[in-house]
Amino acid sequence: MKTKLVLILVCLLVLVGYSQTNTTPPAQEMQQVVQTNLNQVLIEVLAGVKDAGKEVYAASKSAITKSVDFVVEQAPDVVHQFMLWKITEHILDITKWLIVVFFLWFMAYKMHKAMKEEEEKHPSTDWFDEHSIPMPLLKWAIITFSVLVIYIGVIDNSKWLGKAVFAPKVYVLEYALEKIGVAK
Repeated sequence: MKTKLVLILVCLLVLVGYSQTNTTPPAQEMQQVVQTNLNQVLIEVLAGVKDAGKEVYAASKSAITKSVDFVVEQAPDVVHQFMLWKITEHILDITKWLIVVFFLWFMAYKMHKAMKEEEEKHPSTDWFDEHSIPMPLLKWAIITFSVLVIYIGVIDNSKWLGKAVFAPKVYVLEYALEKIGVAK
């Protein structure tokens, strides 16, 4: 339909241009008729655009309304699933760090036991053997490192886990602020 209107418009413009070159009195009447027809065609085209604009506006308004309704309907489920995932993630992080700590403590226990057995076999107060690391120093380093791991890995994740379980709105707000760069 638009291509037909464009073709009619082009034909009318050609006739107007042709009629302007011949300015005889009958040509002036024809120019008037063509001008009137051209105006009517333009009015019809503009009315069609106006009607199409109304349809596009109504369709976009309907689509936006449906989108908003969908988001409002799905938002609680999305937030619930997000919170479940974050709680699970923190539990897994805590478990991972606890495994590391228990492994370190197990190694410290085994070294302490080996050190006691070695001391029983060879009673000596010389902790600094030329081929070994001093056992009390190594044991102290492992315990210190495990305390740091507990503080960094377990306590920090426990804080976030507690916040996610007991104050989920605060957790979501802080998480969003952290992601957009407002909070530390």
